Formats: sequence, structure tokens, C-alpha cells
Amino acid sequence: MKNQKSFQNFLGLLLFTIILSFTACQPAEKKEQNKSQVGDLKTTTYIIVRHAERFYDESDDPLLTEEGKERARELARVLKDVHLDEIYATEFTRTTQTATPTAMEKNLNIEEYPAKQYKELIEGLRKNHSGETILIIGHTDSTPYIVNEITGSNLSELEDPEYDNLFIVTVTGDNTKTLQLKFGVDSSQKIDNKQEED
Repeated sequence: MKNQKSFQNFLGLLLFTIILSFTACQPAEKKEQNKSQVGDLKTTTYIIVRHAERFYDESDDPLLTEEGKERARELARVLKDVHLDEIYATEFTRTTQTATPTAMEKNLNIEEYPAKQYKELIEGLRKNHSGETILIIGHTDSTPYIVNEITGSNLSELEDPEYDNLFIVTVTGDNTKTLQLKFGVDSSQKIDNKQEED
């Protein structure tokens, strides 16, 4: 257990280093000090994840499982030293629960957006939050669609048991870069089991 914890700490440190290197963001007390610029162009950074593991029950708005709550805490730990300006989650409890540990760590409110209106969300962020770093919590369908909307890429929907993706998208003028990372417990085994069942 101790070795596993040490390995998780190593992975978290490695992931944090990659995030900082990729976004070129440095923590700062003032928002304006954190805005990265190339010439007169500001770099906007989007960190996009799916909500964590949820219960599969008859509820229209299921809660996170204990495993999901742990992943939400892991997200906060990974982003601990990454400056965030805004946090967005959909109207569903599972996305809000995923965002809550990070919001508490950063002392930020969780801004709600309608799950099906991610295009309007991106339009608003482009208009009102240029040069900032934004965390967005989505769903199996909307998470890759948000990445596609920002970058013009063609990611497909996530597998239902797939909870460990972390997308970092930076936009500087017309130039976009995308990095797909993993965090927390590996979801690949769950995907393999589901495919065997199907």
C-alpha cells in the first residue's frame, strides 16, 4: 500500500509537471499576472475532464460512488498548484461533485452550464475569458465534443467506464494545442471487462 501511494504521488507530480510545461502558466496572486501572452496574443487554457465514477441506478441525477469521490479529490490534488480562473460544471450533481474538491482548494465558485449547450459555453468563454485557465467538467458525449468545438478535431464519445482522461487545450490566436493525459485510477480494465461482457 505504501509503495502504491508513493507511485501515485510520483504520477501526480509528473502530471503536474507536464501541465505546467504545456500551459506555460505559473501560479500568481492576481489573475492578470497569470495571463500568458505571445506578443499581443493571449493564451487561453482549457482543462477538460469527464465527471468521476457515478452510481448506475434508476435516479435521473445519480451521485458519485466512493471511487468517484476519490477521483474528484485526486483531480484537486493534481491541479493543486495550477492556477485556475473559472470552474464550469453541468446542472447534474455528478459533475458538481467532481468539481467541488478543486473549487474548495481554489476558493472558486462552480459556474453551471446546461449539458447540451456546450457550444454556447465555449462561445462565452472565448468572448469573456480570453487569456485565462478554465476547468470544465462534462460527460461521456460532451467532454470530447467540447474539445472538438475548441480545436476542430474529431474525437469520438468516451467509453461509459472511461473516467480517467484529462484534456489540456491551449489556444493562442489561431493556434491550438491538445494534450490528452490520464489521472487517478486506470479505467482501461473496466473498459476491457465491459467489452468482454458485450
